[in-house]
Amino acid sequence: MTAVLDRPADATATPRAGGHRTRRALLCTAAAAAALLGALQLVLPAVAEQRVRSRLEHFGTVSQVEVGALPAVKLLWGQADDAKVRMTKLDAGPLSLEDVSVVKHGDSLDVRGALPVSALPPGLHLRPSDLPGAHLLLDAAAGSLDVPGGKLEVRTVELESLPHRLILHTTATLG
Repeated sequence: MTAVLDRPADATATPRAGGHRTRRALLCTAAAAAALLGALQLVLPAVAEQRVRSRLEHFGTVSQVEVGALPAVKLLWGQADDAKVRMTKLDAGPLSLEDVSVVKHGDSLDVRGALPVSALPPGLHLRPSDLPGAHLLLDAAAGSLDVPGGKLEVRTVELESLPHRLILHTTATLG
């Protein structure tokens, strides 16, 4: 007579195989999520740069746009950690600036541009500056402006006088 013995190993083979499948599925899901986040980190800044460029082209000639955020997903909500814009010409209301550079790092904003003296709007008052390195200041420049995403607190506006043009340098905080 032959006896059939049940093997305990056979009883645990099915759950163990299921455990491997679950682990494999979790690893595949994690790898896919990491690949998606990596792709977004590469693609979203380029998309944001194109959006900024297309918006600014209505105001002048854009030569460079760089936008960055970590994680890049923040760009979907319009929140960039860093940005750099260069424009050869910017028509901003009554002012027409040349060689414009805008650099955002965190909440700090640095704006530089050249203002031809002939383009100075009427009623703009300049006064001597007591700041180191600045020659002239806009008289009524300090204050705050409402901008998309909050208020722009202007800390300083410096103008350096050169023959037939003024170099504008503004530092501000986005709040």
